[in-house]
Amino acid sequence: MEDFFSDIFSSINKSLELKNPVSSLEQIIHAKIPNEAKKKLANSLLKTIFDMELTECEKKELVSIILSSEGIFRNKKDIMGRLHSKHAFSERGLYPPGKANCLFLVEYNGASFGVIHPVTAVSVNDGKGEHKVIAHEQGQEISLSVYVVYEAIRFALKRYGMEKEGYRTLDNYGITVQVGKIGHIYDGSSLCLSMACAFMSSLLEVPIPKDAAFTGTLNIRGEIERVEGIKEKMRIAYLKGIKKVFIPEENLNDVSQTYEIEIIGVRELHEVFNLLFKNEEILSFTSRMNQKAKIERDTFLSGYDILTDKMEKTRVLISPVGMRDPYGRSYHDEETSLFSEGPVLTAYRRLSPDEVFLLATEETVKNAQKTKEEIIKISGKDTCHIKTIEIHDPTDYDDIYTAILTILKSVDAMLKDKEVFLAISSGTPQMHAVFIDILRTKRLNARPIQVLEPRFAKSWEDRVRPVKSVYIGFGF
Repeated sequence: MEDFFSDIFSSINKSLELKNPVSSLEQIIHAKIPNEAKKKLANSLLKTIFDMELTECEKKELVSIILSSEGIFRNKKDIMGRLHSKHAFSERGLYPPGKANCLFLVEYNGASFGVIHPVTAVSVNDGKGEHKVIAHEQGQEISLSVYVVYEAIRFALKRYGMEKEGYRTLDNYGITVQVGKIGHIYDGSSLCLSMACAFMSSLLEVPIPKDAAFTGTLNIRGEIERVEGIKEKMRIAYLKGIKKVFIPEENLNDVSQTYEIEIIGVRELHEVFNLLFKNEEILSFTSRMNQKAKIERDTFLSGYDILTDKMEKTRVLISPVGMRDPYGRSYHDEETSLFSEGPVLTAYRRLSPDEVFLLATEETVKNAQKTKEEIIKISGKDTCHIKTIEIHDPTDYDDIYTAILTILKSVDAMLKDKEVFLAISSGTPQMHAVFIDILRTKRLNARPIQVLEPRFAKSWEDRVRPVKSVYIGFGF
């Protein structure tokens, strides 16, 4: 019995915490507890409700519950007088850009109730290419929703003329998402639609009305899928004075009660964008993304044409293999970093070499084999050679130097009269040092390149860059 009362108290407090006092009072009225206990709980709850901001609709609903309840409230006339005298709270006007109301259903300790809660997104074009930053209070399911939302926005923007270059600029934005208290109790996906609108509002720097609310699940193609709890969501929207609600078109038949709310059924994300924002605002944004990327790309590639323009010679890529090849996480901030393509595959895509030589130690030979398989998938050809670096101590410079020189001499004839590139991003720091000395002393005639981690690059395409050092005396 003690656990039962504890669950009731917890559920009542949770709906209060999420600003649904009507649900809290209803839970007390319908609780299967002695009437005397209901009296104490109900009158105690009213003291808290009197201190809360209430809309006109919430006041009416609370009055209705009190009038229809017998033997619970001590002085109904006084209670209703206090409720009527409270100044009605109304959400009007516009939120700051990047904020949108989400409607969702909470099921907590056997109670189900609707909640309306703003989702906030802040976008910063910091050039790090991190795509998005997940707020710490979010659970795994919500984190997955953030990923889906971002992909859905990218897909939707194609309709507005977003080009390949524009997507690279967009991918430079770091987007921080915050859902607040709901991250502890809510793992659903129906906040996807509101999150997408908050994202877009932040990117466009265009605000969304406070009296609009959203509920809907998205897939990566921007299609809006049905959600549960429409009845509870519509009721909380009515109680909070919402004037316009966007819901999945599939849920329109689930709206059983008539409210003074404009209900808009939508099937695809771009439909919502068209209703929330002006077409010229989105077109202007995509145009800026496209143009900015082209300018940055032309500036960055100035003098780097050798990476793109192939000579008549056969092009060869030589690279050691590391633990992040062919795919892996960043060495830094391993828990929060993105799982991404390794340096070898990135260099391969950028250079489109005719042949590849992968240099692997005993520890990385499996990575080399997997990398070779990926290269064959990309090119459709088996032009990749794996060479094993026979070393006993991976920190011994002399051991590494001798082993690498042995490999280079064995393939010397295969490299003759070819345009050779050497990637010095994978492998150990000791290997990098040895390769630099081999290049500096002309023991290998090759163009050194470096593959940057996404957090250091301007965009994905710009991660591969030629290396030159005036001080060390080597490179392009």
